[in-house]
Amino acid sequence: MVIVLIAAFNEEQPLASILPDVPQYVNGEPVRIIVVDDGSTDHTADIAEAAGCDVIRQGANQGKGAALKAGIGSIARGSCDALVLMDGDGQHDPADIGRIAGPVLDGSTDMVVGSRYAHNTGRGSTPINRFVVRTATVRILRSILGITITDPFSGFRSISPAMLDCLQLHGDHYESELEMTFCAARSPHPIIELPIQRVYGRGMSKMGARMGPMLGRMDVVRRYGATIAREALTDRHAASQGHRRTSTT
Repeated sequence: MVIVLIAAFNEEQPLASILPDVPQYVNGEPVRIIVVDDGSTDHTADIAEAAGCDVIRQGANQGKGAALKAGIGSIARGSCDALVLMDGDGQHDPADIGRIAGPVLDGSTDMVVGSRYAHNTGRGSTPINRFVVRTATVRILRSILGITITDPFSGFRSISPAMLDCLQLHGDHYESELEMTFCAARSPHPIIELPIQRVYGRGMSKMGARMGPMLGRMDVVRRYGATIAREALTDRHAASQGHRRTSTT
């Protein structure tokens, strides 16, 4: 089975568009959709239920990371062959789910990242603040992990059951993708990036939902830095003890 997990906050309109286009099967495997409604004040949960999704309702808005943890925590061990993560704001094309899940399903990797920069690392339509943060993060991760991930904040990715079993997410907001990247970098399999469309539209970002656009983005960058520092320190400590944490058993 392929499970598609979508964390959503006030996304009734984009969900109504994308959910009908999620394939029922990927590489012969049935697809189950889980939508975590992160305290929405619109009809996000109702739209998801009407589309036949399993819905987890958070009582209040807690953040994307908290929603992902709730969704992942609801998945029984061994119940899926690949977990696909998608944002609920319409940035991601459901037609790409099979392509993103494929390398996990065939055992090539423990994580596939849908990258908006795989074929073109230029700024393009990316807002300048996001492009600067992305560029700096790519360089920092390259220096720490020795690998280049062109889109470390992409919310469209797939992970394997092995990685799912030992994935530890700490942050409640936008740290989850970085935490997943560090986990996958500990795997014996390489991280695979596949190109996806780069879409930035008005109203898509929820970074300022609580604190306002400016403070919200500053808080997100602070959390990014704290996550990288924590994960790097954990790896350094493991190396000093003569072993390396891995994402497989």
